Amino acid sequence: MNEIEFDYENKEYNEIIYKIMLHTIDISDLESYFNKGLKKDEKEKVLFEIKNLDFSIISIEEVISETKNYFKNYLDPNFAEYLIDYLIGYREIAPIMKSDDYEEIMINDYNKVFVISRKNVYYKTNITFDKRTFNVFLEYVKKSINGSFNKRKFIDGILPDNSRINIVSKEIARFNVITIRKFLAKPLTIIDLIKNNTINYEIGAYLWTVIDGFNLKPANLFICGGTSTGKTTLLNVLLNFVNHKERVICVEDTKEINNSIFDNSVSLISDISDPDSLYNITLNILRMRPDRIVIGETSGKEAKALFMAMDTGHQGCISTIHANNSGDLINKLLSEPMNIEESYIKLLDIIVTFDRKFVGEKMYRYVSQISEISRIGNITLNHIYSNENMEYDASVNFMSSHFLEKLCTYVGISKLEVQIVIENRIKILKSMVERDLKDSYEIRKILVDPKFGYKELLHK
Repeated sequence: MNEIEFDYENKEYNEIIYKIMLHTIDISDLESYFNKGLKKDEKEKVLFEIKNLDFSIISIEEVISETKNYFKNYLDPNFAEYLIDYLIGYREIAPIMKSDDYEEIMINDYNKVFVISRKNVYYKTNITFDKRTFNVFLEYVKKSINGSFNKRKFIDGILPDNSRINIVSKEIARFNVITIRKFLAKPLTIIDLIKNNTINYEIGAYLWTVIDGFNLKPANLFICGGTSTGKTTLLNVLLNFVNHKERVICVEDTKEINNSIFDNSVSLISDISDPDSLYNITLNILRMRPDRIVIGETSGKEAKALFMAMDTGHQGCISTIHANNSGDLINKLLSEPMNIEESYIKLLDIIVTFDRKFVGEKMYRYVSQISEISRIGNITLNHIYSNENMEYDASVNFMSSHFLEKLCTYVGISKLEVQIVIENRIKILKSMVERDLKDSYEIRKILVDPKFGYKELLHK
């Protein structure tokens, strides 16, 4: 097992923190940490502000940052950083939460804290708790996410920095096991996916085309794959192809979809203690006049409600589903608990399969297959892209795409013309990569720019 050490504990600073939390702190306790030249009234002001910190819950990132900057004007910067991380931040795990190098934190016991890097390498950390510090941390986290074990023996929630957390009751695990899926502060973009070989330019241009549907006929699309293959990441990237004026309704168990990019959007969170919650919410969406329905993960009978929406004319529905490939996905849709009638499967236009592969010690996530439903009645899948061996130059067979053919008929252009549009969008993506664009807002602005619509690109 790989090991990694974090500089997470300073016993000298902890003595001060304990006094603050016990409300016994005095100016004399801070004397050696004040910046030089501070007047008495400034010191008293600092003490007053420290005493008035709400250290019962974790604050949002902006508040943590602003509070640190404020106290650094009066206190030693290292001390101020540590103080705020502990009082209103993530305490013992603050160094991990501040790093974008790790995607998962697992606390299995007092002295068993593990992380998984974004390269999918496991590490055991040097972070340890004793019973008192862990119980304080646990209650602090539960209060921050407004979670309890009242209804069930598990707690799911979203931390103030948008990281996803799961807590298992010690009644069934001997220890309150905590698992945190860290939120990536800087969301990945289509450019990132191209640069790290998750997709190639052809896939990028194809997905751009089927998701925007020339603003007339967007595809109903499912993203499938195993755990941690990148399904939700791709879902969030695909939303950048959707016109910001559309009304987008998102539904999920825990908040992972970034709908802030839309002017008219609603995020609905289901009650995971109620097995019918996701289904009922999805049914209710039909009364909310959505242009797009996005479900974070389809796993049960909410699939029926989603296909009902497709059947009543809703286009551009997007969801993820745990399935190893497109064939497996179809079998899941037809079986318990989803039980979609075979005749409804044709409403699903496109299936994108995500996979992961180890090369040496490094793990790569990549699109391994793009499939379409080509026949109902002994359902046949048309694989317009297949790349089991992770070859970056694998091609998308645009000319065999049934959805692109339907799109051509709908807008009144030929298949050769839609290929011209896709080729021009490939050039745009290449230009964006060459310019090394990093700002997600700037990238999205290009992707939804009307001058890159199909009519404009045909006459370019």
